[in-house]
Amino acid sequence: MRRQSHLLLMWFVLSALAALVAPVAVAETAARSVTVRLTDYRVLPSVTSIATGRVTFVVHNTDNVPHNLVVLRTSIAPKSLPVTGPHGRAQEVGRMEGTPVFYAEQTRRLTLSLSPGRYLLICNVPGHYQKGMVAAFLVPQ
Repeated sequence: MRRQSHLLLMWFVLSALAALVAPVAVAETAARSVTVRLTDYRVLPSVTSIATGRVTFVVHNTDNVPHNLVVLRTSIAPKSLPVTGPHGRAQEVGRMEGTPVFYAEQTRRLTLSLSPGRYLLICNVPGHYQKGMVAAFLVPQ
């Protein structure tokens, strides 16, 4: 009987420890969210800096024209990307990932693992980058 009590006590202790540790493990692997609005030829992230790790960009097209979002890891200044043609697209230097082109009042999600560095968030529908659809984004050391 004493052995059963001892095993039962050990089970409760281990269960309590598991309950304390499990939420921490989930929180470390869960992606953090950054809301990005694409509107009026602007890229408007809810924050311009975030800690290293998994990040989900929740991208809302609140404009009346199609847009996309491309994430570039680059030290190039926001308005200095090379462009192809007078109404072309920006060269996607350091491209990590991007959404497809999507339409007004739609939302897309893009989850990436970001390491320390400088990033650009751009819309690369032809002509949109040149009209100012770019935002700098930082992941500090």
